[in-house]
Amino acid sequence: MGVMLLSGNTPTISMMGPFILMLGITMVAAPGIPGGGVMAALGLLEKMLMFNPAQLGLMIAIHFAQDSFGIATNITGDCAISMVVDKVSKK
Repeated sequence: MGVMLLSGNTPTISMMGPFILMLGITMVAAPGIPGGGVMAALGLLEKMLMFNPAQLGLMIAIHFAQDSFGIATNITGDCAISMVVDKVSKK
């Protein structure tokens, strides 16, 4: 949404609702592939939100800048869940 606001487009619920639903389906194909999420989303960004090539490039750059935080959060969450399951299974 930030990239849309920077370019002068105002996101609406009728625009973002279908995009979010399609993005949820598209992201099923992306886990485990570095940069796979943004690459899978590029088509949706271009066709549904009318992003131009400069905006798509900005989205790729933003994704790669913050991708490691998502990986760290995922690993930390997996460890926390495994600790809870381990503690519950010992009882």
